Amino acid sequence: MLLAAPPFAFLDRPRSALASAQVVRVLRLLAERSITYLTVGNGADDPDDYDAILELGDGGEWTWRVR
Repeated sequence: MLLAAPPFAFLDRPRSALASAQVVRVLRLLAERSITYLTVGNGADDPDDYDAILELGDGGEWTWRVR
């Protein structure tokens, strides 16, 4: 992904495969290379790792938080 440098990257639950420190490093590397990323998680992610968070509720409600 870093070599191809796509404009966007989609990461599905990165903390399920990587340690927390590794995820932080990957996200930092993506940001340094101007690769916009979207991660799907289960709420266990550290909000400080992201510029914005979209939380989806069970009833279709959603919340957008910008850091």
